[in-house]
Amino acid sequence: MIERSPKVLIVLDNEFDSDIRVKNEVDILKNAGIQITILCFQFDENVNKSYTDLNVVRVPIKRNKKNQLFFIASWTPFYKHFWSKQILKELRREEYNLIYSHDLYMIGAARHALNQFEDEIPFIIDLHEHYAAVVGTYSWTKGFLRRQLSRPWNWYRTEKKDLQYPDLCITLSNAFSSRLSKLTNRSMDDFFAFPNISQLPPLLDLEIDLPFSEEDVVFLYYGAIADRRGIFDLFEAFLVTVEKHPQSKLLLIGPTDKSDKLSFDTYLNNPKLQDNVHYIPWIESKYWRNYAELSDFCLAPFHVNPQHNSGVANKIFQYLQAGKFIIASNCTPQKNLICDYSAGIIFDNQVQLVQSIVDCTLNIDKYKEQGKKAAILFKQQNVFEENAKSYIERINKLLKPT
Repeated sequence: MIERSPKVLIVLDNEFDSDIRVKNEVDILKNAGIQITILCFQFDENVNKSYTDLNVVRVPIKRNKKNQLFFIASWTPFYKHFWSKQILKELRREEYNLIYSHDLYMIGAARHALNQFEDEIPFIIDLHEHYAAVVGTYSWTKGFLRRQLSRPWNWYRTEKKDLQYPDLCITLSNAFSSRLSKLTNRSMDDFFAFPNISQLPPLLDLEIDLPFSEEDVVFLYYGAIADRRGIFDLFEAFLVTVEKHPQSKLLLIGPTDKSDKLSFDTYLNNPKLQDNVHYIPWIESKYWRNYAELSDFCLAPFHVNPQHNSGVANKIFQYLQAGKFIIASNCTPQKNLICDYSAGIIFDNQVQLVQSIVDCTLNIDKYKEQGKKAAILFKQQNVFEENAKSYIERINKLLKPT
């Protein structure tokens, strides 16, 4: 019989302290009375936070070594065996009622460890993204030699095969669950959609000096700077917009993909944009809301592809909760969310993107009020709380015998 406080081993091939989705899920599990152990990486000499209410087992490794092992993980067993050894070691050290691992590429490691373990333990995989689709867009898989060495196409085969094994597959959306159900010929009951929602962070005490005036209309993009995220579409749109509406300003915050840096710098240094675009390479994530409060509108121009159609990015929920009206591309999950709450404008092409920016610039009060109403509606529906409740109920089905 399972003890009153079940023990869950969460396996993460990253550092725990900066992973918003995992930390959010851990908080929900802890609040439900579940004991948590995190098995994760510790890169280099990083100083990691200690926790009084959960156990964190860190696996020291140089970041370069991790990257080298992972680079060839699609067709060699080294990365899988490395993690399998760590998981098995922890399973033999402590008794657990459930293994909860993250991301497609960790299924093989967890399964290999469980095959060597003496007792049967339920196994959950949490898919943060459509990895098989997105991996081919990363800079480290681009170029003939890199593609031949990393073989990103192998992940589609791994996806179809390995998703047969977990007792439960957690995804970001029902649409993604449905796709994987058909791909693997598994019942939809074997999948659970848990949107990437977290509690709205508080406004913190922070002095921010931006090169904008009170008359300016500020559009914020926060996140990875990359072509696949629609950044260059934004630049092209603002090149058109600022000719007639110089008060339209673009605030970009986030790291730039190496493969897109040259093009990004070219746009950033364009004399026609220099007075209308401000770029900040990095901020602590806890301060993003401070920058959002100084902005009038938020942007989500992601290109429509299998990855962006797999779920809604956490930042979209955060924008909505913060009462920010959103201009977004027509990726299906984010389109549905924004339309459900009348929280923004959806564009289908470049012409519509330009028109959306112009409309918001000319009707700032109208759309800002619409964003505030969407936030009130979202809060009234207790979306975060209801999702957390369903999440715990689904996990308890594996923890408790029927």
